[in-house]
Amino acid sequence: MKDKVDAEVCSWCAGKKCSAKLKENPASSQQSKTKAGTTRGTFEVDLPEAEAGKVKLRFAPEPSGYLHIGHSKAALLNQYFAQRYQGQLITLGIKYEKVTHTSDHFGELMDMTEELINQGKAYVDDTPREEMQKQRMDGIESKCRNHSKEENLKLWEEMKAGSERGLHCCVRGKLDMQDPNKSLRDPVYYVERGLYDYTLLSKRKLLWFVQNDKVNGWDDPRFPTVQGIVRRGLKVEALIQFILEQGASKNLNLMEWDKLWTINKKIIDPVCPRHTAVTEEGRVLLTLSNGPEKPFVRIIPRHKKYEGAGEKATTFTRSI
Repeated sequence: MKDKVDAEVCSWCAGKKCSAKLKENPASSQQSKTKAGTTRGTFEVDLPEAEAGKVKLRFAPEPSGYLHIGHSKAALLNQYFAQRYQGQLITLGIKYEKVTHTSDHFGELMDMTEELINQGKAYVDDTPREEMQKQRMDGIESKCRNHSKEENLKLWEEMKAGSERGLHCCVRGKLDMQDPNKSLRDPVYYVERGLYDYTLLSKRKLLWFVQNDKVNGWDDPRFPTVQGIVRRGLKVEALIQFILEQGASKNLNLMEWDKLWTINKKIIDPVCPRHTAVTEEGRVLLTLSNGPEKPFVRIIPRHKKYEGAGEKATTFTRSI
């Protein structure tokens, strides 16, 4: 079964040989030689106490429509675990058994939210968004945090009814407002249904660059979207190896770009054709004192150590 999993994981590389293979010992990081002569790490990621055939994973679609590297980590790990444990992957755009929608479970979600309110583990907050964000940053408790259960349930009914008052409310978990991880300071658990109607118009930071023509689009090579980093030269094989090295960590914000591009370089350096170019605005005309009288062309390898890169025509001349 191990060999079968390896082959399926490598299918992400569009049929190319993938370096992200698995080993029996998750703590090991052995090295294997490729045809091009480079060494690449091998890794294994486990789900503790998972049973084969009983693992189900879900990868939800991103409302903005464009996946970034954090999403790709979730998608690739889900695919990896589903194959490793002969489980199921419920997702959009990859190989999936079925597609589910959050809206299919609104009733159940509301029942669960109401139960949290009854248990005193959640409360309804109508604090304006900007003020709420500032309070979270400063560790200040909301004035609504100590509402009685009756007050919370009353506002909860307003939310369910979609009233004017309810539209300004959200349900927050009663956790720790002094938690060092500020995202865990009474996070928002539930918002009014209408958000599902306008999430596509969310003004994300990247959207500003697109709308103001600061970039060429969502696939601009300077963007952290999957399309962007692929246009910049990232190989999917490198992304898989990088994500498997990260493991199932929740710290998406700690993923290091330098490490990703280092892995990518190790993959492309042995096979990437060599070309030379000068930007137009930075060009300088040179005349060599010992250059050839007449220009001539010589055919040389695009890569000195990899014949598969082919050949290129290089002109030798006195004026450069």
